[in-house]
Amino acid sequence: MILPVKHYVPRHLLEAVDSVMRQTAGTWQLLVMADVSVEAKVEALLRDALSDRRCLLFTVSTPNLAATINAGMERVTSNFVTLLLGDDLIADNTIEVLQQAIHDHPDADFFHSSRSVIDGEGNSISSVHPSRTDFVWNDFLYGSPVKHLLCWRLEAARAIGGVDETLWTSGPDDYDFPWRMFESGAVFRGLPECLYIYRNHIDGFRMTTHHPATIQLLAIRMILRKHGLGYWRSWFVTFRRWRMGSGSQSIYSSTWNRRLLGLVGYDASRSWSQQTYR
Repeated sequence: MILPVKHYVPRHLLEAVDSVMRQTAGTWQLLVMADVSVEAKVEALLRDALSDRRCLLFTVSTPNLAATINAGMERVTSNFVTLLLGDDLIADNTIEVLQQAIHDHPDADFFHSSRSVIDGEGNSISSVHPSRTDFVWNDFLYGSPVKHLLCWRLEAARAIGGVDETLWTSGPDDYDFPWRMFESGAVFRGLPECLYIYRNHIDGFRMTTHHPATIQLLAIRMILRKHGLGYWRSWFVTFRRWRMGSGSQSIYSSTWNRRLLGLVGYDASRSWSQQTYR
């Protein structure tokens, strides 16, 4: 399991790591990929967990999330790898369920699970979002049908060059990457169990809140163009994605808005409101 760490909230990171330590199956290895700028603080924070030899800390100097995930994959020794973000959690039986699924479905290259959402204090703010068992290429246009928890065959990921490091903002891990795996012929398997708990919060820097909405929308269009959409269709789909709520969690409408608010000393996070989940 790869855990990238650069911008983090200490209590959320501790809870994320603790969710791994609580696994009902003990055959796991956690690779904490700490940016060089925070390595010392992360090592001190996770001192207890790092005393377990299954939990390893690596220092990286990478430009973005995608590159950090790839750096983690270079150090993986198992056939399958999964990803945990530093403010999220996994269910206590996640490793057990994944191991059984890998055993029962030897043809599968990519597993993904159901998920739920909590707020900054750990309160549930959603029902369980079930994983999708069937989807086609067009289903990726308006949002990935494959969401966390993501677990993929290492060999298949390496065959497509890993996660695209040119994508420095939204979507390299849970949008473009599974889409490219799908296009490469990878076999997907949706798991009904709710294995991933996504935390929606404003306690610290997050790409969905602190990258301006316009930047997030342009990143979506870049991904759409990558996957063969023409000039006008990519703009049309991006516009529809905006109308559907893409970028709505950002505390900045644009780069200029972020600069202006910074100049006047206004804390934009004060205007953020918790998203409503079904």
